[in-house]
Amino acid sequence: MRTPRRLAAEIDGAHREGRLLSTGDFSELGDASAARETARQLDRLRDPDGTRRAGWKLGYTSEAMRRQMAVDAPNAAPLYRGWAMASGDGAEDLIHPRVEPEVIVSFDEDLGAQQVDGDAEEVVRLLGDRVSRAHCALEVVDSVWRDYRFTWGENTADGSSAARFVIGDPLPPASEWNALTVTTSSSDDSPALTGVPSDVMGHPLLAVAWLLRDLESSGEVLRAGEWVLTGGITASVPLSRGARVSARFAGAEWEGFATVHRGTRTSPQ
Repeated sequence: MRTPRRLAAEIDGAHREGRLLSTGDFSELGDASAARETARQLDRLRDPDGTRRAGWKLGYTSEAMRRQMAVDAPNAAPLYRGWAMASGDGAEDLIHPRVEPEVIVSFDEDLGAQQVDGDAEEVVRLLGDRVSRAHCALEVVDSVWRDYRFTWGENTADGSSAARFVIGDPLPPASEWNALTVTTSSSDDSPALTGVPSDVMGHPLLAVAWLLRDLESSGEVLRAGEWVLTGGITASVPLSRGARVSARFAGAEWEGFATVHRGTRTSPQ
């Protein structure tokens, strides 16, 4: 049996070399604890001195993403400083990226699970009062698993497919997010997709509450200033060579955007 450390090294090496792995080839990842420990070992390889972390991403917090990827439970993974992109930037040197529209948020104080006790309405109010920044965003995922076919354990071990994140226009206050409509469109032939922030666990800040409870299980807290990508509002769309993907967040009297493109240069095979 391969140890989590070895499994992480194999996953990291495949990313670095532009190789795709096949689902089922890592039977050890059928065990949830092994998958989580492999993810921790992957984080240590990517951030050995603990200085690169920019925050956290959440996966499978909406039914649209769970249905698309046949994953039935959320997960979380670190984001790194070198992955942050401004709206309109290009995502290059990835293997087979896909894009999801999300709310990205940060807070002006450390937060732990003890600060999200209460019912959903109270949690949204408590966290909403502490938001320091919130933006329209795109997550660019780049799974190491061929054809995006994976189990929860395989995806968790691979850092929930995280690769880049695009920070777009500032959002209105959190109390207004669920009144927005989010439309993802691509310049290629992919159909436009539509969702609402409430598709993410009822409100994106409830996804943040889930993260705080998940972090508590491993002795972590959300640090002041760290970003949280709260999860895909619609299903993901491919970021094809030469294509541009945009997310439009729109309300009755407000709209904002996040956009990413990909050049035509061939990535490593």
